[in-house]
Amino acid sequence: NLDTLQNRKEAEDILMKKIDSFGVRQFLLKNLSRKKEGGYSWKMNLSAIHQHYKEILASIDGEPIDCDSLFIRGGKSSYIEKEDIFKIQQLFPNAQIRTIEDAGHWVHAEKPKELLELIQNFLN
Repeated sequence: NLDTLQNRKEAEDILMKKIDSFGVRQFLLKNLSRKKEGGYSWKMNLSAIHQHYKEILASIDGEPIDCDSLFIRGGKSSYIEKEDIFKIQQLFPNAQIRTIEDAGHWVHAEKPKELLELIQNFLN
């Protein structure tokens, strides 16, 4: 109950009982916002995420897009799997798919220098 939550430590303790991943817990905690009148609220639209979660996880569809595209994935993440690469290449025929081996899903937080280098090389 976010209205009765006293502090972020209490929120973290509650999340630890349900979520093993430290990174996921930290992501969720960063999305908590303290309300002036007390308690907390989510910065994200949690009800929309919950309501449309299957759609969020669904495969992408559409007509191919003929422009240069860059997909960056973490080597420790299962967000873009090997079997997804064929579909990406169908929809984005000029796509480059790069992997940062020692990163998980949050590449920007785990390997910011490597991510920036890949982006700069792509843009140049």
